[in-house]
Order: sequence, then C-alpha cells, then structure tokens
Amino acid sequence: MTDKSLFGPYTLFRTLASWLTEKSRTFLDLLSTLDDPYGDYRFALGAHVDHLEAELRALRSQLGKSRGETLGKGNHTGG
Repeated sequence: MTDKSLFGPYTLFRTLASWLTEKSRTFLDLLSTLDDPYGDYRFALGAHVDHLEAELRALRSQLGKSRGETLGKGNHTGG
C-alpha cells in the first residue's frame, strides 16, 4: 500500500513553491547586478534635497531669532 499523501496537493504546492523561490532568487540576483544610473541620480538628488531642507530650517530659525532681537518685546506692529 502506498502513502497517497506524498503525492497530494500539499506536496505539489511545496515543490512548486520551492521551484518558484529558487527561480525568483536567481532573477533577483541578476537584477541586483544591473547598473541603474537613473536610480542612483534620484537617490543623490533626494539626499541633496534633504540637505537643502535642513539648511533652510536653520536659516529660518536664525531669521526668527534675529527678528525677535531686532523687534524686541512690545515693538511688534503686526495685527
């Protein structure tokens, strides 16, 4: 008598899943070796924008401090 569970849907699923995993891993390994100048450019651009935003925050902070020192308390003419 043979054990039919060895050839059931679960075994078939495991076999196909392991095959798919191995093929996916090979494909992803190949993709990781490709050069992506556009992606590198976007990454560098994002880092540059982050730097500029930090610099802008620092300048705004300095501007706020200098306005406060210049105007003093009670000298503000705003509404």
